[in-house]
Amino acid sequence: MNGDRSLRRPPPPLADLGGPTSGRFGYGFATLDSHGRVADRALMRRLGWAAGTRLHIIRAQSGSLLATAATDGVFTIGNQGHLVLPATVRHSCRLLVGDRVLLTADLDASVVAVHSPALVEAMIAGPHARKDDR
Repeated sequence: MNGDRSLRRPPPPLADLGGPTSGRFGYGFATLDSHGRVADRALMRRLGWAAGTRLHIIRAQSGSLLATAATDGVFTIGNQGHLVLPATVRHSCRLLVGDRVLLTADLDASVVAVHSPALVEAMIAGPHARKDDR
């Protein structure tokens, strides 16, 4: 086939991603360390959360938790910019040392959601289901 271009297929179309994002949300992945910390310093900077920022941390639903900046918060951002997740909350979300978590931040509301691997898998299972699984 000496350069016969008639047999070549055109490239597949690019996915329509709906245009640029609003910039309101930030995303990241982090690994939970043995001290209950997750580090995504870039995301913390975008939120304006420096070391010592006080937070409320609550379990939002099975597999996720929310951290919100609060002047009366009992938890804080660590000296190295880590988000420290309390053991009771980690255990209720079934988070284990070494788990990779998805961090989603609403930058306008100053809120971060931490999503467990099981929850992330559940979120993407539908769009990635095989045709025979539907």
